[in-house]
Formats: sequence, C-alpha cells, structure tokens
Amino acid sequence: MKPDVLNFVAAMSSGIGVRKGTMQSATAKTLTATAERSPDEAAYAVHSTGPSGGGRHILLEELAPIGRGGGCTIVVDDPRVSREHVAVHLEKGITLTDLGSANGTFVGRRRLRPHQPTPLSLGEAFSIGDSTLVIRPTTLKRTCPHRAATWEEILARRAGSPRQGSGHVALVRVCGLRSGRAASAEAILGELLVSNHDWLIRSTGSEVWMGITTDSDAAGPRLQRAVLNRLASWNLDADVDVLLLRDEETAEGSTDPRLLFATEVPLRLNRGKVIFQAPSMVALKRTLTRVAPAPVSVLLLGETGTGKDVVASLLHEMSPRAAKRFVGINCATLPDSLLESELFGHERGAFTGAASVKPGLLEVAESGTVFLDEIGDLPLSLQAKLLRVIESGEVTRLGGLVPRRIDVRFVAATNRDLEADVSAGRFRQDLYFRINTVTLAVPPLRERRSEIEPLARLFLTNAQSRFDLPSVDFESDTIDALEAHSWPGNVRELKNVIERAALLVADDVIRPMHLQLLRSVATSTPLTATTPISESSALRQVTSISTERERIERALAASAGNQSRAAEALGMARRTLVRKIAQLGIPRPRR
Repeated sequence: MKPDVLNFVAAMSSGIGVRKGTMQSATAKTLTATAERSPDEAAYAVHSTGPSGGGRHILLEELAPIGRGGGCTIVVDDPRVSREHVAVHLEKGITLTDLGSANGTFVGRRRLRPHQPTPLSLGEAFSIGDSTLVIRPTTLKRTCPHRAATWEEILARRAGSPRQGSGHVALVRVCGLRSGRAASAEAILGELLVSNHDWLIRSTGSEVWMGITTDSDAAGPRLQRAVLNRLASWNLDADVDVLLLRDEETAEGSTDPRLLFATEVPLRLNRGKVIFQAPSMVALKRTLTRVAPAPVSVLLLGETGTGKDVVASLLHEMSPRAAKRFVGINCATLPDSLLESELFGHERGAFTGAASVKPGLLEVAESGTVFLDEIGDLPLSLQAKLLRVIESGEVTRLGGLVPRRIDVRFVAATNRDLEADVSAGRFRQDLYFRINTVTLAVPPLRERRSEIEPLARLFLTNAQSRFDLPSVDFESDTIDALEAHSWPGNVRELKNVIERAALLVADDVIRPMHLQLLRSVATSTPLTATTPISESSALRQVTSISTERERIERALAASAGNQSRAAEALGMARRTLVRKIAQLGIPRPRR
C-alpha cells in the first residue's frame, strides 16, 4: 500500500479521529492502492439491499470506503447513509471501521464506535442507514489470467500465434467506466476469456479492451449484450463497442487494434453493415446498447428518411428478442379499416371478404418486436385500441370474443411533433406516455456530414451487387458535391441518388453530373407558372429546396397537382403530404 493509505489505516487502528480532508485524500488513494493479496486469489463481493433495491459490488481494494458519495469505492444510494460512511479493510481478515457517520454502523444490534476498527466475518451482515450489506467470496479472480501488460505484448501474441481455420476475432472496447473501475471490469469480464488466443488489457483507469475468438460471424451483438449485462449485474455502467474481424484481417498482427475504432465504428448485423461515425450517431449507438436489452417501449423521432427503421431493427437485433420476429407496419400507408385488421387480425366472417381467420401482426410478432412507423398518423379510434393492448398485454381479433395473450416489444417512430398533437387533441396523451418510455432522436443527414462519404460508398457497393454492375468509384469532386448538398430527403435520398448514378454511369467513374444534384435555393431559378420545365426535371429540383413549404409547393407544381407523385418525389407517404398541405394552408394546384 502507499504510505498515505498506510498512515490513514494506522490512524483508524489507533482510534484517532480523521479529518474530512484526510478522508477524501485517502479515498482517492484507495482507488489505486495495490492489495497485498495474490492476484490469483478470489475477489470478494459486497451484497447490499436497501431503499433502492438490491445489488452486488466487487471488492478488490485493500481499503474500500463505502458511502453515498461518488468518490467511494462502493456507492450506496440511501439518503440515511453518509457520504463517507464506513471503510472495509482487507488484509489479514476483514476489518470494518465507521468513519464518523451521522446514523452509525451496526453489526447485528451493536453500533460500532467511530474510527474504531472492528473484525467482521465473511457472511456476517452489517447495516448502514436503511441498507444491509454482507461480504461474501466469489469465483472471480482478482486479475484476469489472460491479461496483457502492454499493447506491444498483444501485437506479439497475435503475430506469434496465428489461429488456424476460418474463425473471427471480436475486438471489444469497454469505456466510460467510473474513474478507477477498470480493475473491477477486468475481474468481472475475465471469465469471458477462455481461449489461449484471447487477451485483455487495461488501457486507462476507465477503459478495458478485449480480444475474444469466436467461430460465429454473428457473435458481435450477442457478445455486446453479454458484456453489458455482466457489468450491469455488478453495478458497473459502461459503453461497450464490438468490432468483429476475420482472422485474415488480424493475422499479420501489425495493426494496433485501437486504430480500428479511430474512425468508423460499424455494426455487422443481419441487416448488413450500419455506419456510426458522426459524434451524434456514435452517441446514439451507445444509447442503443443500453436501451436494447431492457423490456421498454421506445419512441424514435426524426425527419423522413433519416433511418428510423434501421434504428428500430438494431434495437431488435441487440435485444434478447433477436431470435424472434421483427414485424413492421407503416401506419400512414393503409386505410383505417385495413390497418385495424392488419394490426389485430380478424376472425372468419368478421367483415365482407374475411373468408378465413387471419392473425394480426401483434400476434405474429409473439416474443419479438413490433415497429409502428409513422404512429402519429394512427387514427384516434385505433389509438384507443392500441393503448388497451399495450396496457393489458392482450389482443382481440376483429369479430372475435376471446382475447389472446401477447408478449411483444413496441418500437414506434414519427416525424411529427407528438407533444403538439397531444395538445391539439390529435394524439392520445395516455398512449403517448406509454410508447415513449425512452425517446431517441435520429439526427438528419445534414447534421452528420462525416457519414455521407461512407454511406455513399456502402450504397454503391450494395447497388453493384444488387444490379450486377461493374466496379466503379467516385471522382473526388463527386464526394465534394455529395457533402455540399443539403439532403432534405436524408439517407433515403442519398441512397436513391447513388443507385441512380450507378445505373447511369457509362464508364468506371461517377462524376458530379451523374448525381443530378442541382444548385442551392439561393442560386437556383425560381419555379413559376410560366417557367418552361419538364416534370422529371422539376421533381429533381424538389430535393434541393430547404424549407418544407417551398418543397411541397414545388413538388405539387411539378406534378401538376398529383399528390401521389408529389409525395413520392418528397420521400413521404401520400397521407403525410395531405396532412402537411392542410397544416401549412397550401392551395392544391389544379391539374
């Protein structure tokens, strides 16, 4: 132990009072104190129950303060616990010392004298405030056997012992830990490393990296959930990123693994590669990893075309329901009567044309996830029925009498201001509260321009494979043009532009002219009733208009008042366009 910590322990042992400043200094020191016990020894756990529920905390430090303050090794959320309440000293046995707490420390019915060390047996309970704690041994080793001391050691291992066969390596980054908790994360996660090729390193006091071998090419999300759940079970909160690499990508062992996370952080899931590079999207991804395992409803907000459906599918794939079905429905594209039948199902003879029994999507998605896109367009009558389903966990088919139990997770999305719709009576307040346990905002593409190039390259690769096209690349000026565009249609518009360019390009280079992107509003020619312009050209101009009203007016003018064609050009549902026309007071041009 460090001298300051030893002096602190000696002061407690002699019954001398410790000033608060000294205690705070010692608390900070204990986070880095080196225990004299062997690293191969099993770690201890502190199990606690109290006003905030139960939990367990790993105990590695030789001197561990316990209290309500954030600087303590073990934080107990109890209003009757002092900020620095009691200290546990592990050396030759267990010693418990009250730190002058306001409400005292009790072993059984005996209150400990302040600053007087008292022996404590394993399994013997003690009380602080309204919480009860007990120390027990664990099967966890205090130090991971696969731990590496330096990054050079990891590179040497990878270069000197290549794996045989076609396996994968999961590169795991655990970051955002509370200061000094990397040692705890190491002990907790050490049991996940079983192969001789696995490794772990503490990069900083709040960051741990792991390399885990796997033979599955879909192990990324499952491993990410396992790490998050394991840390959460020990009251540790962290951000976890997983990058799945093929063996041949790491065989040379010459690349620093940290560089692989320096720019793009992809998730390789069943739906394919997903880009998370802009800071706002990286933050969203970290939130997804925390929210996905929890059985709560999620509301996704964002403009049309931002990729809310992609986020919804990620929530499903990163959740324990990933093996079950993901069922989505757009509430704005179906008539009210058909939408009700699609959601809830119907019995034979429930209405004209119902010749057979049909289960609804809520039943089909049993144990899985239901994605309700454009939920803001759901009619009020169906809002009431959906609310009953969410609250009761039962669905009754049209024409049926017997409710059926369902177990589904609801993820909803909208580009509308639901709070304003609630105030205006267009959306039920009780349903709004039910679907937005967690609300996530998906930023528009113009606010994450660093993702435009990687997204464009991803869409180009997919288009070449999908349409069986020869290999092409972007000219540097093309990338500049893509990044300068305002993208009112967001990612959906970008995908359409890239696919069109891939089909139209005659040689092996996509140039700006192939994108058919027009100038910004400030420099473009205004569209008037006397402006000679073809319908196809006018529809392309719609995507360069920044304000919603101008975009809708131009789309309607270009399509001669045809709302279906105008909605398609704008990248939105016709029903959504009709609602926006009414909200903005836009007169519909005559055909």
